[in-house]
Amino acid sequence: MYGHWFDWSNVASCLAHAKISPTKNVDGHVESISGYVLRRCFLEGIELAHLLVDTVIDKKGEDILLLDIREQTVFCDYFLFCNAENERQLKALAEGLIEKAKKEAGWLSRGMEGAVESGWVLLDFGDLIVHIFNPEQRAYYNLEDLWHEARVVVRVA
Repeated sequence: MYGHWFDWSNVASCLAHAKISPTKNVDGHVESISGYVLRRCFLEGIELAHLLVDTVIDKKGEDILLLDIREQTVFCDYFLFCNAENERQLKALAEGLIEKAKKEAGWLSRGMEGAVESGWVLLDFGDLIVHIFNPEQRAYYNLEDLWHEARVVVRVA
């Protein structure tokens, strides 16, 4: 489910906190862990999306839109769109979202596409893809219209 972009280093801290020792195989790899512990330590895609919406709000991002695209495509479940007013804010949002996802949700970004200078940065978290735009680029590409059949989960204007 989480693939190679999932931050397994948080497993140790969750297990230590819960006072649970994982079973390891001969090679030293974790063989089994209580499924309950993993569910309680790591967020699902929609929970990650809501966490990152809150982060965008905290970092003063604007025009936030979270779409559920599960019925339109198979490559991810959610798109999160937001605006940054300038390059500095766009960079701060991208870095803040990557850090929050890793620190509080145990998710690593699979990659960051685009450049701050271009006015559009994409963060790929697997189940969730985040698009951070300056207002001009967002209006130009108009991705919301492309995905108009998707269900709106959150809209903060």
